[in-house]
Amino acid sequence: MSNTINYETIILSAPPQFYQSIPNSFNVSSFAKQHLNYFLLADTMQAHFPFHLKFAPFDAYLVLYTVEGKGKLTYKDQTYQLQPHTVMWIDCNAPFELDLFESSHWQFKYIIFKGANSAAYYTHFQQDEYILCPISPISHLPEILNHLINFNKDTPKLAEFIISKLITDLLTELILSKEIDSSQIVAMPKYLSELKNLFDTHYMDHFNLDELADTYHVSKYKIIRDFTTYLHTSPINYLIQKRLQVAKELLRNTQQPVYEIAAFVGIDNLNHFTNLFKKNTGVTPITYRKKYHPDSLEFLDE
Repeated sequence: MSNTINYETIILSAPPQFYQSIPNSFNVSSFAKQHLNYFLLADTMQAHFPFHLKFAPFDAYLVLYTVEGKGKLTYKDQTYQLQPHTVMWIDCNAPFELDLFESSHWQFKYIIFKGANSAAYYTHFQQDEYILCPISPISHLPEILNHLINFNKDTPKLAEFIISKLITDLLTELILSKEIDSSQIVAMPKYLSELKNLFDTHYMDHFNLDELADTYHVSKYKIIRDFTTYLHTSPINYLIQKRLQVAKELLRNTQQPVYEIAAFVGIDNLNHFTNLFKKNTGVTPITYRKKYHPDSLEFLDE
């Protein structure tokens, strides 16, 4: 029985390098579908700028491990930075997007899979919306992923059982990695969660650290320190990345002039917006747009 992904249905946007890397489909027995874990796709991806991969919802799970470079995952209205030696696990029944982040190159290993007990593992892993964690240098997770990616499904007599065991081992490593990470992290302060949500929903507004400190009854130095501790970036950089994320979506999906997009995301100075955009993506906003709309008329605003 053939078990394939209908790429035309679920992939809304992808660079040519992704399609070139997709392995051939393979057969999965009815027994495996009912009783075992099995994968639909497993591969190593070498992503180079420009890289934008957008998926519609489909029934499977994705585990992605970053080897080098930096990537970015947008999932359920949240953006996560994918740095080397971190792994993420998501339910693909919600749409998601993958982009490069502050890097012209990103290498990652991934597996798209389903299975009899994968939902139970995932329920435990994603408690408190936990989907991303660092991997210890002694973890076997990268090694297991390599086994799955390079596995010759036509050779072993009990291939489906071996694959199922490897996926179960992978999920166990993820659970263990999460528990190690969670034991070292205390809950994010309530005021910081509120401030992050403010940046996520009112990114176009102008903020002042002194005013925010008065609002949340903490010092501005504590805001900077806590933001860096819990979100691994400064408040101003978090806000900039949020603005650029929205700007890129508008550049890809609308014909709105660049100067209007800049103002919409809260950056009134077009030159400043262009410099920020180029610093983070490597290209100007117009060049970025032309990658997705090569035949569109552009405005002379740069």
